[in-house]
Amino acid sequence: MHFLLDSFLAFGCSNRRCLEAVAKSGDAEIEKFIQTVIRRYPPARLLEDMQIWILKQHFKSYAI
Repeated sequence: MHFLLDSFLAFGCSNRRCLEAVAKSGDAEIEKFIQTVIRRYPPARLLEDMQIWILKQHFKSYAI
């Protein structure tokens, strides 16, 4: 999902520390973060619910 990079950078999530902070959050907070990022800085293409779920799983596995 490299097409989200610009949205994450524009939001200010530009380093590993930011990603780790998100990854340590609970499910609801991770999803809220993703929704906030894509609402404020929409990516070039629309995210489907499945893509959001996959992204959330990536965050959760990153925290392990």
